[in-house]
Amino acid sequence: MSAYDELKKVRVLSERGEINSKVELVRDEKTGNLYVRKTIFGIDQPLYQGIFSREVQALYSLNACDNIVKILGHKNMFYVYKNSNPREKVGCIFLEYISGETLAEINISKLSSKQKFKIIKQLLLAIETAHFNGIIHRDINPNNIMIDDNGDVKVIDFGICKIKQ
Repeated sequence: MSAYDELKKVRVLSERGEINSKVELVRDEKTGNLYVRKTIFGIDQPLYQGIFSREVQALYSLNACDNIVKILGHKNMFYVYKNSNPREKVGCIFLEYISGETLAEINISKLSSKQKFKIIKQLLLAIETAHFNGIIHRDINPNNIMIDDNGDVKVIDFGICKIKQ
């Protein structure tokens, strides 16, 4: 993956919300590959630094699981707002791009029993893998379960996870 400044924003996937983060689809200008960039604002505050650090740690621990989104890198930096001087310390997490839909966007009644079983089986495998590694997601819901174009599950958003020490 290229340097941060070689990634061009394609579109915003999620605006800055309650947990003070913004999620964007970005393209590597050299290769044309798509990635997801999650920016967590205000990491100079202990709360948001904790969120950033926990999510990064959890994702690196779970990178071998096929049913959990892959982290590709992370970076602490300053976010400069357009046409102004203030800078804000942020943490960026770079993730694989998953082409597909969230479970919330899928009409489940149109899925076959076989497709439903596959989703449940892969979701349970992802949760089991996380728990085996001492990580509790704490926000499993249809918006945080991606179904890729092959019908495979990818659990996303470990922003409020708990890591057992």
